[in-house]
Amino acid sequence: MNDVVSGGPEKAYESAMELVGILTRECPETKLFLQGMTPSSIDSSYNKITRDNILSFNRLLKDSAEEKGYCYIDVFDVFADENGYIKKEYAGDHYVHMKSSAGRPWAEALRDPANYYNLPEE
Repeated sequence: MNDVVSGGPEKAYESAMELVGILTRECPETKLFLQGMTPSSIDSSYNKITRDNILSFNRLLKDSAEEKGYCYIDVFDVFADENGYIKKEYAGDHYVHMKSSAGRPWAEALRDPANYYNLPEE
């Protein structure tokens, strides 16, 4: 999210893809899971962490994951209310931070994607 603040969704996406490039080059056998951003509590142009910027970043990341064959994990919808902001029960402040009560639903959101690559159980 900090990259969204400093450069907008496109810059954040470029930074994420730079990291993906390093990981795939240095660890070619690694199975990647690309997780989108969670919603924010506020929609402020001051800090650029707006609902629209988060959704734009998530769209870019999801499209890239689909194109490259990576698993995309959507946590935005898990935590978003009907207006696209953090549900009150999970909002830890007036920005993007979550309460500890978000831990269980977050873990649940990660459970199904863990089967994406059909990895053998160890």
